[in-house]
Amino acid sequence: MSERRDVVILGAGFSKAIYDSMPLIDELGNDCRMELTDSVLAQKHMPGIFRNGYFEIWLSRIAEDQPDYSDIRNAENHALFLEVSWAIRKIVDQRQRVAMAAETDQGWLFDFVEKLHNRRATVITLNYDNLIEFAVQSFEAVGRPALEGESPSGTTKITAEMLIDHLPLLGGAPTYGSLEHAMADTFSLHKLHGSLDWWWTPGDVSGATISRSPLVGGFGSLSDEREDEEDRKHRQPGRSPYIVPPTASKSSYFLNPQARELWARSAKALSEATALTIFGYSAPVTDVVMAEMIRESTNPDCPVTVVTLDEDGVRTRLRGLGISDERVANVFADAADGPAEFVNDF
Repeated sequence: MSERRDVVILGAGFSKAIYDSMPLIDELGNDCRMELTDSVLAQKHMPGIFRNGYFEIWLSRIAEDQPDYSDIRNAENHALFLEVSWAIRKIVDQRQRVAMAAETDQGWLFDFVEKLHNRRATVITLNYDNLIEFAVQSFEAVGRPALEGESPSGTTKITAEMLIDHLPLLGGAPTYGSLEHAMADTFSLHKLHGSLDWWWTPGDVSGATISRSPLVGGFGSLSDEREDEEDRKHRQPGRSPYIVPPTASKSSYFLNPQARELWARSAKALSEATALTIFGYSAPVTDVVMAEMIRESTNPDCPVTVVTLDEDGVRTRLRGLGISDERVANVFADAADGPAEFVNDF
């Protein structure tokens, strides 16, 4: 009997299932519009409202030079994209902090993370938030035994650092020998669109400036803890948030070696998967890079489980990726109980 290899793809619907006010893509765009009411560039070039997934298309368009725009307009777009990146970081960080402090039943999240750890699954996330990492760090804070794994030095507590395997490295930390500290066997987390705790010098195709800030805080009793902003500036001098436009294809965001390594690892995991779960990812046709990776890399015999509120729409788009209805083994579409029912079945 072959070894089970689980791959889980997480989209915005996953974060929204944890806390209802976590924004979906157009909600995030409209929140950014409100956040940037004092920005001259936003007032000049940002639509008044985003609908039908337009925010991800618009965001990708302003992130790169466009042939139909003048040099001046392209320069303005670059500046506006930086403003929007900071707004995205602020909005999503605020929402996830509220989620971690909320008095709601998030037991299914910790059950899910524990099962991911036990399965040594691969998680491919398109979300910017750190809810998965914070959950891993918060088991003891919410009254659960910490996740543990075997390392070269024996049994050790699992940390968020171990999920991402040093991609990217912590900013402000020495690089020589930094990969030598004990790692433990656990699940892998591939953040393909960047993260709230990742920083870079925009346009850096070498990837040399991409680095992380340490995760401070968590669920339960850890929810009030924050990284000091002056410490962050010391670790990440002059850097901007590494927020990858959702529909970017060929750009400095994907040409740098760190991004390419993460995408290559994700493609390999999909090719080896014996079970694929798509949780809160709508598989939009505009997300060409992700869609083609799923189409080209996933084993054609791999069964698929879907957790979504838009069953018909997701099924239709999955058919376009070569995933027939017959391969969709299970669908969890109940808004209230779907996530918990899926985790119980996982």
